[in-house]
Amino acid sequence: MASEQTKPNTRRLTPPAAVLAVLLACAGALGLVHATGRHWIRPLWLADCLTGKLFLTAGLVLVGSTALLTIVLAVLWQAGRASRRRPGPQEGTVMLEFALALPVALGLVLIMAQSALLMVGNICVHYASYCAARSAIVNVPIRLGPFDNPVEAENVLNGSTPQSSEKMRRIYMAAVWAVLPMSCSSTDVPEALEAPVLRVGLESYFTRYGGTAPYWATALLGRKLSYALSHTSVELEPPADGQKYAAREDIEVRVRHEFYMAIPYANKLFAALGDADNIHLPFGQDEWALVMYARCRLTNEGEQTYVEKEIFPRSN
Repeated sequence: MASEQTKPNTRRLTPPAAVLAVLLACAGALGLVHATGRHWIRPLWLADCLTGKLFLTAGLVLVGSTALLTIVLAVLWQAGRASRRRPGPQEGTVMLEFALALPVALGLVLIMAQSALLMVGNICVHYASYCAARSAIVNVPIRLGPFDNPVEAENVLNGSTPQSSEKMRRIYMAAVWAVLPMSCSSTDVPEALEAPVLRVGLESYFTRYGGTAPYWATALLGRKLSYALSHTSVELEPPADGQKYAAREDIEVRVRHEFYMAIPYANKLFAALGDADNIHLPFGQDEWALVMYARCRLTNEGEQTYVEKEIFPRSN
């Protein structure tokens, strides 16, 4: 009698289990980043972002929503396996499974998309704080205007707003350009006054290199700039002596931006679960924004890059 060959008892990792393992690994990585701190991450503005509460919360929501979506689809697939094995048409079963899975799956996908956008927006706002701080340590030490009657003296700001200080305007615009890519481009937002000049400049740039200006440059950028200008604010920590920044003094810049939550239904959910940092925007139909904060500290350059004007008395 021929001997029977026994097959080894091997267990394979099912696709849902594999996806869950990957998601659990991602969640563990986020927890490790939060536990170990920011000392091993460079640059520091990125470290502050990755270890911040908002980024980690949005990341956990993204991981959890993906895991829940995987579980829902796996359960529905297992529940319909027996009916799919039966001979004959299965249109009714397929339609029932689709009707049960669609609302849950769609809601989870919207939450995942909004969570991912929140993570990207948080990175942009922290990068904006770095750009503003870099602009501050370069512009604060310089002297604007004639040597005998400067508009703004070195290491001095004439005011704390872009309207009162040219140096502050440069610092503010550095943050605005950093958040511009993820700003709102809704048709309900009017174009900025600077939009025509910006559009002409971009069209000239693309034409010079043998191309045509893309759609975002002509139709979206003006509204994005308008939203970034009206929903971004920048503050500088005052100098230690209250009057003038020292040559090697640290300058801290704080950026506040109202991040537009563009995903429908998910934005309302995040607004309902949030706190006072959620803002109901005055345009569109029930549009919401989440206020994001970031700060960056850099050392003032404070070097004198000009020659003092000497006045010699006339001799008789």
